Amino acid sequence: MAGAPGTMQGPSEVKWGYINPGVGTWHAPGAGPARAIVCGDALGNNTLYLVAGNGSAGQGSAGVVSHGRRLHVLRRGRWEPLVTRWRCRPQLVDWGDGENVYLQVDENGKLVNYRLLPDDPSAEHGEVHVAPPQTDGCCTGGI
Repeated sequence: MAGAPGTMQGPSEVKWGYINPGVGTWHAPGAGPARAIVCGDALGNNTLYLVAGNGSAGQGSAGVVSHGRRLHVLRRGRWEPLVTRWRCRPQLVDWGDGENVYLQVDENGKLVNYRLLPDDPSAEHGEVHVAPPQTDGCCTGGI
């Protein structure tokens, strides 16, 4: 839920949250594909939710959604939470090469590809890592 800690929302908007979910397949190298929900929020945080199960009895049609885990990117030699533009909807995209990338508007307002790194995204706890924006290919430095 959004609110006073750093957001610009007023009293009438405090429960909106401005979560912008995107859905797709999270397939980091070395790990199997997983159904996923990725979100940007009112503070520019980026969160991954994995969907387990196939919607069988007792799980509902959507399966079971994991706890959210913040995405992290390597900056200045250390892993930091990935903070991008607020209220932007990320997507998991396959540009036709069979490898998904995390597509998001960066802190400078440019559309950027982030490569998924070979962390195990099925772990409930721990950081999820994406590579810093690439210097070649589509969407680098903006469109």
